[in-house]
Amino acid sequence: MCEMLEVSRSGYYKHLEIKARPDKNAQILAAMLEILKEDPENESYGKIRMRSALRARGIKCSRERCADIMEENGLLKKKKTPKGITKADKAAQASDNLINGDFTAEQPSEKFVTDITQTPTLDGNLYISVIFDCFDNSAWGLEMALLNEVQYICGLNWFAVRLREQLR
Repeated sequence: MCEMLEVSRSGYYKHLEIKARPDKNAQILAAMLEILKEDPENESYGKIRMRSALRARGIKCSRERCADIMEENGLLKKKKTPKGITKADKAAQASDNLINGDFTAEQPSEKFVTDITQTPTLDGNLYISVIFDCFDNSAWGLEMALLNEVQYICGLNWFAVRLREQLR
């Protein structure tokens, strides 16, 4: 039969030996399902946390193998998109890009840039906005607020405009 299939005898018997072994992926999957059933919080486990949980139980599994098994069996959850502070606004998206990636200025108070940063705290999110002068990257204004409201940022912009007018 080996001659007809064009395989060596040792290759045929090796195949039978491998076929008789218990499926390691099935054992790893069973352990993964057991880990997920232990606690409802474990449902959020990704491939890295699942691999470390398996290793804590003495089951050796590579990162890739763990990810493959989880993906094949639908255990990987869809990644959560971060809740950012950028709001979709058609009018804002249609506005002209006046800076065009050029963050330099020939003289002070010629060009200002600002950004809003969201920082999580124990009391909730803190929104920080700083206005920088593109000439020397000096900070011209700083506003901190607990709400991400345009009025706070507009107040900061007006502050920078008044300061600029006073310096001229």
